[in-house]
Amino acid sequence: MGPISVRNFLKENLNFESVLNDFDMLQRKSKGAIQRAIKQGDLDVSIWKSYVQGAQEEIILAKIEGIQLVNYQELSYPQRLLTLHNFPVIIYAKGNLKLLNAKRSVAIIGTREPSKFSLERSQLIIQYFVSKGYVIISGLAQGCDTYAHQVTLANKWKNDGCVGCRIRSADLSTR
Repeated sequence: MGPISVRNFLKENLNFESVLNDFDMLQRKSKGAIQRAIKQGDLDVSIWKSYVQGAQEEIILAKIEGIQLVNYQELSYPQRLLTLHNFPVIIYAKGNLKLLNAKRSVAIIGTREPSKFSLERSQLIIQYFVSKGYVIISGLAQGCDTYAHQVTLANKWKNDGCVGCRIRSADLSTR
């Protein structure tokens, strides 16, 4: 179930717990991709139950790791994400949630295999924005994203990693 389907269910004021536990209700109330998956046999009650169980396990693991799940209806959710058509319903966050909505922030993104020149330029760009009071944001992906966080952490600058899933690298989530 994607973010748009989840938001549609919530707009209809359906009891989401009921939908999670009642596949018949899901069949009756769903539209679009979910309805197609059911009709094509790609989604049935046993598959649905396994998805729900997996989600519940994910929530438990996130809590054990000290990771907060922030849903799009909470004030701490990054408000700029709400301008996207297909924004995530939940993000995983660890650390200072206020940074998610810093007035001055810039996202550093790039290739997974940056050249030495790219890294040098990235550092200059990061230093410039930090000197102007910006929070550095990135998605924690390999390459330029990771480098942005390494530079900001090494210099004790404010940075924020935004991910749509639980961080599975213990080393990275600790830092």
